[in-house]
Amino acid sequence: MNRLFIILFFALGFNALHAQIQWRNDRSGMYHETGLMKSWPANGPELLWHFDGLGRGYSSVSIDKDKIFVTGYTDGKGYLYVLSLDGKLLNKIEYGPEWDLDEYVGARSTVMHDDGKLYVVSGMMELCCYDIQSLKLLWKKDYGKDYGTNNTVHGWNGPPLIVGEKLIIAPGGPVHHIVH
Repeated sequence: MNRLFIILFFALGFNALHAQIQWRNDRSGMYHETGLMKSWPANGPELLWHFDGLGRGYSSVSIDKDKIFVTGYTDGKGYLYVLSLDGKLLNKIEYGPEWDLDEYVGARSTVMHDDGKLYVVSGMMELCCYDIQSLKLLWKKDYGKDYGTNNTVHGWNGPPLIVGEKLIIAPGGPVHHIVH
């Protein structure tokens, strides 16, 4: 079954269209939605649409109003894909090199969004900030160069955390373990 469909099914099923994306819903892990299925049909839920061509990756999708954001890996490069809610490709931009140094090749970090900005972290520890409308690169940070951090064995996979007006990252360096 298509990885994107499964991710989208759960994202849409938990009403992520109308809520700010947070870890474990509202950080409590409690979900109060109603009208959800009590059991699965024998052949699983109806497939509404799918999207081929994301390349390899392990990230989840994020949704903001009428757009879906997800990352993928092709030929050593990471790409940010912007899809409509019905699965049509609206845009695709390269954000830079992605992890391809072992058997866990692919994009990793979930795209985070807030206040008109998108944040993408590559497996090579580069954090990119884009304008959500134009997809213009606003700024970029390299965890290794900017914070004296070494990468993990299988590539970086931690998205930033957004709390109020703070963007919090955890590069894990000896001096800059947590940065906001």
